This record gives sequence, C-alpha cells and structure tokens, in this order.
Amino acid sequence: MANIHVLYTLMDKEGKYSKLTGTSICSLFINTRKKVTIHIFHDGSINQENRDKFNLLVQKFQQKIVFYNVHELLPNLWRQAREIFAEAMQCSRYTEAAMYRLVAPQVLPDTIKRVIYLDSDTIVNMDIKELWAEKVGANGMAAVRETTILDHYGMCPLGDTQEPFYDRIEHVGLDNCFNSGVLLMELDKLRPMGNILLSGLRILAEYPTESSFYDQNILNYYFAQDLTPLPWKYNILMHWDKKFTAPYKPQGILHYMGHNLGMTRNDVRDTMFYDYFLQTPWGNGEFYCRNFEVMNAVYLQLLGPRLRAMRRLAALMAVKCPVVMATAECEEIARKLFAAPDDFDIEPPKEKDEDAEDKATDEKEKKEYELPSGVVFSSLGQEDKLNLHLDYDVDKHLYLIFARDYQKIKRLLTEAGLKENEHFMSGGFLLAGKPWLEGIIQPHKFFEML
Repeated sequence: MANIHVLYTLMDKEGKYSKLTGTSICSLFINTRKKVTIHIFHDGSINQENRDKFNLLVQKFQQKIVFYNVHELLPNLWRQAREIFAEAMQCSRYTEAAMYRLVAPQVLPDTIKRVIYLDSDTIVNMDIKELWAEKVGANGMAAVRETTILDHYGMCPLGDTQEPFYDRIEHVGLDNCFNSGVLLMELDKLRPMGNILLSGLRILAEYPTESSFYDQNILNYYFAQDLTPLPWKYNILMHWDKKFTAPYKPQGILHYMGHNLGMTRNDVRDTMFYDYFLQTPWGNGEFYCRNFEVMNAVYLQLLGPRLRAMRRLAALMAVKCPVVMATAECEEIARKLFAAPDDFDIEPPKEKDEDAEDKATDEKEKKEYELPSGVVFSSLGQEDKLNLHLDYDVDKHLYLIFARDYQKIKRLLTEAGLKENEHFMSGGFLLAGKPWLEGIIQPHKFFEML
C-alpha cells in the first residue's frame, strides 16, 4: 500500500514556529490510518531540539519524516530569485518558506508522483486519505477556489479585490483564483513545466505594487484557469468560518491563517487546536513553565505600573482629601468611577408608564453623579480650553486628573511648581478592563512567542 506524501515548508530562525507545523502534523496523524510520509522543506534554521521533537512525533505514530534543506539543494536558484524580485523573497508579512512549495516537483524524488501541500497553520480534522483520493486534472493542480468558499457561506462574489494582479491577468480573474494553503499536486504533470519560481517572479516584478501574496499569485498565474476545484471542506478559512457560523467542530482542514487562532474557551475551533498541540512533544512541562514566565512578564509590564500607582494613591488619600478633576470629555466616566457599586447593577427592563420611566431615569442620573463623602469634583473644561484653577489647598488636597491629554496638563502644572504624585496624579490607571488590555495580548502572537 503506497504511502501518502504530505509537504510542509518551514523557516524557524527563533525556534518558535516549529510547534505550529508539529501541531498540524499531529492532527493529521491522529485522524489518518494509512501510512504517511512527511516532507519538510526548510532553510537550515530548524534547531536540533525541534528536529528531535519532529522525530519523536513521527515515532509516536509510527510514521516517517524527511527533511530537505532547499538552500543547500538549490543555492543558485534562491540567489537568482532575490536578484529578480527581492521584495517577494523578503516579505515582512510571511517568510521566504512560502516560496518553497513552488520547487516541490524539482526537490522531491521522481519516485513520488503525488503530494499534498499544507500550510503550517492548518489542522487536519479528517482522514487525509480523502484528499489523497481526489482526482487531479490535466494541469496537475487541485485546490479550493475562493468562490467555492464564498458560495458555501452564502456570500456575494468577491467584487473588488486587494489583488489587482488578478484583474490584470485576464486568464486568472477573480472567479478562478484559489487559496494556496492546501494543494494537491500531480508531480509528473508539473515536472515538464520546469522551474516556475523564477519565471513567476519575473512576471510579478512587472507589477510590483499589484501583488501581496506572491507565492499564491504565481500559482494562480499558472494553474487558476484549468485548476481542478476541490470542495470547501479541504480549506476551511477560519476568518470566514468564525464570522459567519456559530462555534462547531468542522470536519475537514481548518486553515487559521495565523491571525485567526484565538483563545476563546467556548469556541471548539480554538480549543481543538490546543487539544492537538498538547499531544505533540512541544506540549510538555517546559511549555507550561515558559507559559508562566511569559504571563508573569506580561503581568509585571502591564499591571505593575498600575499597582504602584494605586499604592501611591492610597498613601496620598490617607493624608489628603481627593479632588476629582475631569475634562468635559471625561466627566461622565470619572463621576461613574466614584459612584456607588449599586449604580452598575443591570436589571431586566420592566413595563412602566412614561412618567414613571422619566422619573426613574432622572433619579438614576442624579444618583450616578453623587460622589462619596470627602470626594469633591472640579471641572477642567474642554480639552482645548483647559481651566486649571485649583480651588483647594494642594498641601491638603490631592488632584486626581482624568483627561485624554494628561501629559499636557502635567506639563502646565509642573511649570506652575506642583509635583506629580504629591500634589496631583493621573486617574487613568483606575480605568481597568478593556481600555487597558484589549488588543495588547493577541492569542496567535502569544502562542508564537511561547
């Protein structure tokens, strides 16, 4: 029984990306009964520790893995590629490894007639033999068209594209373009074409500002028109699946495309990735310890200054009366911050007559603006017309300032002889929650960092 051959490409200079490839391979092994040979094209940057973990992974499932240093095998090719179109080979959005799939017909042995290519940010939640058994047409390439995925989610045609290259090259067009993250290739049909990398780069170099996914554009240029289209399940793009469907466990190949791997506990599409990861040699005790170290560093960096500011505020309020000063733009949030906790309780709506509703609204608004005993409020006016008149003795009162442009106020008060954290301080650190943390910890970056 012939082996299934699966190709991944990898650059890992920092040693943190191999675990993504390993997780994809693990998911493939768990769901596939047939023998599989994994082929990894790399640039020589895979360190020994990660190489050993790849070997442990395939030994665990009694499968096979082969490494190919494409820079050693084809040194002149990569030199010429950089001379033709350096930007495509040194793109900041992804690594040069994206180009390695284009040389599969030349690098893989002639005895291998067919290969499946998978991006490293995929999870194979299916038996890969289903894809292996698909038919491939005369041009030797099969993949999932973008329109196939759009049709599945009931979306409109692509319309305007961020890839003008597809519009310019008429035989490609938007209706024909496909995603290159999952490919089924008949190598014997591709080998007579010779090397498409250099010729493809020459074509892209003619339109340097009209392409952003260089490897995919080259593949579409050569194969889009007569491509064998595959069903959508072989390349389920997570940024669309999460947008248009409720959490569920898709049967197929999930393509996270980096930025769409989250850490949402109630979304099985996220938790499934980590379930597979924890079954790899990378999901070990060292990972958990490193996770603690990184989280502790994040905690100290993000929350440490806030905790120190809270201690300073507590110490000052022990000897001084607080004066809350806010610009008009920040007045409501500043007042609510010092309101009683009951003001934030959310009750279900009740049917009331209009007069009762108006009365209740007036009372709530009045209550929200009540400040605790000992706390006084002073307006700073508009951001562009500040009123910095201090009504209270700075030796007996602490001015807690809420303003978007705190640094401007700090400069003015300092020039007037006042000292920060003695006479005044910013109240911004009291605004906990989303204003502090949202968007700072990005799950896919956090996982890569580990």
